Amino acid sequence: MPTKKSPVTEAQPPSTSTSSVSVNAVSIRQNVEGGATLTKIDANQAKGPQTAPTSSKRLVSIRPKFKKAETPIERDRRLMLGEYRDAVKLPQPQSVDQFMQVRTQPKVELIEDILYRRDRIALIGRRRNGKTTLTMNIALCGAGYRTHYLGHKVLRRFTTIGFFLEDDTTDIQNRLRSMGVDEDEHNPWFYLYNQDDFDAHEIPYDITAKKFTDFIEARCAEVEPDLIILDNLGLIINGDYSNGTLIEQVRQNIFKWNRMFDAAVLVPAHPRKSSHDGDNAPDLVNRTEMFFEECMGSSHFINSCGSLWGIQRVEDTDVSHIVLGAQRTGTQTITAAEKTDDDWLEITTNVSVAIKTVVKGNQRKDAWVALTKADKPFNYTMAHELVKQHLKSPTSFSRFWRDLKRVNVLVQAKEAGKDFYRCTDALRAPGTATT
Repeated sequence: MPTKKSPVTEAQPPSTSTSSVSVNAVSIRQNVEGGATLTKIDANQAKGPQTAPTSSKRLVSIRPKFKKAETPIERDRRLMLGEYRDAVKLPQPQSVDQFMQVRTQPKVELIEDILYRRDRIALIGRRRNGKTTLTMNIALCGAGYRTHYLGHKVLRRFTTIGFFLEDDTTDIQNRLRSMGVDEDEHNPWFYLYNQDDFDAHEIPYDITAKKFTDFIEARCAEVEPDLIILDNLGLIINGDYSNGTLIEQVRQNIFKWNRMFDAAVLVPAHPRKSSHDGDNAPDLVNRTEMFFEECMGSSHFINSCGSLWGIQRVEDTDVSHIVLGAQRTGTQTITAAEKTDDDWLEITTNVSVAIKTVVKGNQRKDAWVALTKADKPFNYTMAHELVKQHLKSPTSFSRFWRDLKRVNVLVQAKEAGKDFYRCTDALRAPGTATT
């Protein structure tokens, strides 16, 4: 007689007996390539009496030999790694020495200390504090209109493409004329689109819209820019500053355009309405980090940018404080600037104001006092000896020296020889010689 089976049992190899073997199963796990599947059988189809097996040993003896099933998570991980490796052609695996052998395009320096290709720049400033003026000045520097900007040397010509979504055509044209742009002279270094160009083609100001990103990428592909200006953050996210997912899409496109065009990407943004009063208000010079933390929207935006630029107008004055450069590389500079009649931001000629932006902290203050007490002109080496007890690191002194020269508080002493300087007379310690 056929052997009686339990109500739930594992699948068996086909029997050679002519007698039928009844099967009453809720499920049979069958081994398949890449994982196991579950086959359901109606219990009503089972025939014959049903009793429990006489021993567990007999149940084990008829169980087929299965390979360990791959879990869905293990399968997804295997497929993901395989597809990723096929897509990017990575070695399997990539050791640190192999990574170091990967060759990429160098990050070419465009303006000394402050601007490189593939920089990711957030420019923070309140409305009407000069963000558009600053970005247009930078673009025109690349087009050959200046050899230096705010004390930084323009190292080469570079191509800029700007998408100015906040200003209309007439306002931009008037501003550019003030800066010296001649509409009858072809300029192949600065390309510009504004809200009217987007509206004419019914292109929404929306970072999530394919039509928007396609337009930007097509225009960039035509001119191969070194710098892309996207003005501004609030417009391309439709004012939804608290939407972290939307900010992440901005980040993804910034990173994408960095790689696609080997270009820096600069995105202006606004700080929040200040809830601080008096000495506690965010100050770009004395509370620089606090100022940047006031940027509207998710902190994910400024955290994704390697360079944080800022501009803040000093209340009831013509002076604006400007921070440029990259914090992560230690090249950040602070400058007191004034806007000229031709709409260019230039270092203030008031040395008493200028000195406060570069002589900050006790070490620099003590070093500056030591220089003002020098009774004769000095060169770089002599100055380093004068302040060594205050600025021991050669790197710290080098940056200090460059900042002093950049804001014009050190003047050349030509009578003493080449590369000799002295502190400007207005800032010298009382009783010291002027020559």
